[in-house]
Amino acid sequence: MTVISHSIIAPQPTRAADLERVICDYCGSAQGEALGTLQAPAELPLPMHRLGATALQLGSERIGFVRCSGCGFVYMTPRLTGDAITRFYDTVYSTPGAAVAFDSDQRAFTDYVIGECARFVGSGHLLPLRLLDIGVGGGQMLAAAQRRGWHIAGSEISAVAARRASEQLGIEVFNGDFRAAGYAPASFDVVTLVFVVEHVRDPVAMLAAATDLLAPGGVLFVAVPSPASWEFALARLTGQLWRGFIIEHLSYFSPAFMRTLIAALGLEVAKLNCWSPEVAFPNPLRDVMAMIKPSPPTPLPQGEGLQDAEPSAVIPPLPPMSLLRRVLRQINNYALDTVSAVSAYTPASGNAIHMWARKR
Repeated sequence: MTVISHSIIAPQPTRAADLERVICDYCGSAQGEALGTLQAPAELPLPMHRLGATALQLGSERIGFVRCSGCGFVYMTPRLTGDAITRFYDTVYSTPGAAVAFDSDQRAFTDYVIGECARFVGSGHLLPLRLLDIGVGGGQMLAAAQRRGWHIAGSEISAVAARRASEQLGIEVFNGDFRAAGYAPASFDVVTLVFVVEHVRDPVAMLAAATDLLAPGGVLFVAVPSPASWEFALARLTGQLWRGFIIEHLSYFSPAFMRTLIAALGLEVAKLNCWSPEVAFPNPLRDVMAMIKPSPPTPLPQGEGLQDAEPSAVIPPLPPMSLLRRVLRQINNYALDTVSAVSAYTPASGNAIHMWARKR
C-alpha cells in the first residue's frame, strides 16, 4: 500500500489569506463530522497562541475541526497555510518566554523516551546509536540522546529555534523540512517526532518519509494529541470545545487510527501509552500560595534574533472578564486537568499518546 497525503493536493482557498480548506489527509474523503469551531484569535486562552495569531491574516473566517467519515482521522479545516505556519512559529519563538515549553526542563520525559527507544531497537545495531529528531524545538530530545553519547541530527522549521538549538548543542540543526536535508534512506536507528506531526500540512507523508530514514529494526517514536481521550469526551458532554483543539494543531490521532497508519507504513507497534514522568494533578492550594507570594521572575534568554521586550508588552491580553467568570473557568480547568491526569495512567485514553514502532 502506498501511503500519501491527500490534504496537500489542490487545497481550496478561503476568504482569509492564511487559511485553506482541505480534505482528509489519510483517505482523501471530504465527508466528516463537525467537532467544533476555534475561538476568535483575540479570545484564544494561551498567550503564545494570541501572540502567534497577530502575525496571521484570518479575517472573519473561523477555524473548524472535523472527524473523517471514512477513516476516523481528525483534522482542522479550514487550516493554516504553509507560509502562515512558518510565520506563526517565528513570531512565537522570537519572543522570549512566549512558548512555555520551549525553554522548559523536559529531562525526565526525554530521558524516558530515549531509554525506551534504546530498549526497542533491534539487535545488530552498532553503538553509538544514530538519532534524528524532527522538529527539535528547544533541543531537549537531542540533548537527552547526546548525554548518552549517541550521534545526533535534527531539523526545525523555525529559523529562530534552529539557530538556538544549534548553538546550545554544538551541532548544525537543519533549518527547514527534514525531507530537504538530504538524509540517506535507512541512515538512522531512531527517529523521533515529539508533538510535531500535528503541526504539519501533510502528516501522513511526513511519517512515511520518516519511516524511510529508519534502518531495519530501527524505532520511530511519535507523540501526538489524541481526541479519543476522557477529557475530550467530558468536553463534548458538557458542551465545551476540547482544549486540545488549538490554532497550531492541524491534525489529531486516536490510538486506533495510529495503529492503522503504522501498519500501513510497514511498522509494528512496540509500545503505546499515554503516560509520561511529567504527569501532574492540579494543586489549587499551590496556585493560591503563588498568587499570595509570587516567585521572583525568571530571567529571560537573550541572543541574536530574540526580542528584548518583555512578553507581556507584545502578547495581546484576553478581553476583560468578571471575577465570577474567572473563578468558574478555573474550577472547570481543575476538573479537566484532573480527568486529563487520571487518563494518562490508562493504556490509550489520555490527551496525548506516545507510540514506539519498530521497522520490520
